[in-house]
Amino acid sequence: ERGDGDSLVETSGSYQLTEEPVCFSTSSEVRVRRDDGALTETSLGEVQVGDLIESLDWRGERSFSKVYLIQHAGSTLYADIIDVHVRTANGVDGRLQVTRAHILLSEGMKPVRAADLKLGDKLLYLGADDSRAVEASVVELRKGRCTVANANTFNNRILVNGLAATTHSV
Repeated sequence: ERGDGDSLVETSGSYQLTEEPVCFSTSSEVRVRRDDGALTETSLGEVQVGDLIESLDWRGERSFSKVYLIQHAGSTLYADIIDVHVRTANGVDGRLQVTRAHILLSEGMKPVRAADLKLGDKLLYLGADDSRAVEASVVELRKGRCTVANANTFNNRILVNGLAATTHSV
């Protein structure tokens, strides 16, 4: 990593300069709908272009969207992240490791940058057995560092560890 905050990423023996990545931890869990309709939990690092990944539609209901691009696939890009811990009104805990610039979805599908989160803020969470997202309160925020990647979907939304996010930073 360079001193100016940009990262160097090894790609097939060479290096490329990137701005601050907009990603999730590669160990984050996502649900993928297979050809036979079965849902499979897999790490974000194992998602492939063409997978149907769990998402939310514009009403906050469960949907699936095709992955058309995986950013930093197979790379060893390490980035500073925020470890976001949330809790629903029913006591269900969720956790997400995300880069600072990434946009998460809050009540009413409103965007909020991870870097702007405060304790008590509400994010959208969808449990495995639910059909519609519910609000979850941010109960803890920590800084960390890990390998990251991002899956881009056609509807520009994704559920990672049950938490709703966009697939971009703007």
